[in-house]
Amino acid sequence: MFFCDRIGKILNKPHQKLDKEFTVSVYDKTSKVHAADWNEILKGKDLFLSLEYLGILENMDSRTFHSRYVIVHKSKTPVGIIYFQTIDFEAKTFGDLLEEQLQTIQSKRTKYLRSISTKTKMKY
Repeated sequence: MFFCDRIGKILNKPHQKLDKEFTVSVYDKTSKVHAADWNEILKGKDLFLSLEYLGILENMDSRTFHSRYVIVHKSKTPVGIIYFQTIDFEAKTFGDLLEEQLQTIQSKRTKYLRSISTKTKMKY
């Protein structure tokens, strides 16, 4: 949660200081991204990171996933771009997965212990 809270505070505010040399600009919409900086790094080498393609993904009807576009600058010169998604989900989802895994482990453990017990009885 800490990371998400920090991102929210710097969202759409260009050149947020990371240290003495580096700044970061984080955007929530392709329309807000400084396209010249993004494209200077991308240089047309990856269709899937093009702002046009990412804009199509962004406009899909999704209430749970949110795109983030990051430009890293060194002394005001773009040196890197990052694209990632945040996904909203209910914690219950993980609880259900864990419960299912625990049941599987318990079932395997029970079968294993029964097999050992059976082998041990056969020896005597």
